[in-house]
Amino acid sequence: MAERLVQKVQSPALPIPKEGPVKQYLDDLNNILRLFFNLVSNAVNSVFGEQGGRFIEAPNAKFFSTVDQTASVVDTAYALQFENTYLGEAISMVGTQITPLYSGVYNFELSVELTSGSASSKELSFWVRRSGVDIANTARLHVVSGSGGVDDFEYSFTLDLTAVPETLPTP
Repeated sequence: MAERLVQKVQSPALPIPKEGPVKQYLDDLNNILRLFFNLVSNAVNSVFGEQGGRFIEAPNAKFFSTVDQTASVVDTAYALQFENTYLGEAISMVGTQITPLYSGVYNFELSVELTSGSASSKELSFWVRRSGVDIANTARLHVVSGSGGVDDFEYSFTLDLTAVPETLPTP
């Protein structure tokens, strides 16, 4: 069995009150505290599970495309399309619009394969655009040269996203 990553929470051993005028009050108080600590311990241990953090939600998604996308006109911006979703939890994409269920800072990792049909070098720029506005200092340049080969391009960035109020769950 694997070693526990998070130590199991245990209720504290409450003292047994000594005989005296407030013994009944202290017995009742300790019983209430014992119930509370048992509830909290059970809840925490249920959330963390055997390996720690197993049941904690972490918004994540993997959006991908299996369709070739062509940049046919020089010096023209094209939005990358992702028609497939894998492991989408608390974040979704419709078209090119990413919508989180919760506001926060999200990490994005872009990985594309680039090919060229001609021998001349081509410069491709990738940048982040939010709500139709380019975000300053996010552009990354990649040069593709040669014909028929495949170049890999990877780009990681973080971006703060605001949840759309209509998508928040109601209590």
